[in-house]
Amino acid sequence: KVFDDGTVIEYDRSAHKLLIDVKGDTQIQITGNASITVNGNTTVKTDGHTDISSGNCISFSCDRHGGGTI
Repeated sequence: KVFDDGTVIEYDRSAHKLLIDVKGDTQIQITGNASITVNGNTTVKTDGHTDISSGNCISFSCDRHGGGTI
């Protein structure tokens, strides 16, 4: 599906791959819990400032280097 502004949403059934190419700002709002599981590598890239905030704490783990809480 291609929208008027050039945004594309497509799914390749044979490759099991979802592509969402947004030509503008994107907001995801969730009123409940959210969980993301990636069974492969993950890359997050930003060309601008990145903010991560939590009302409690942010924890992380790494098989190679241990983990921690911020």
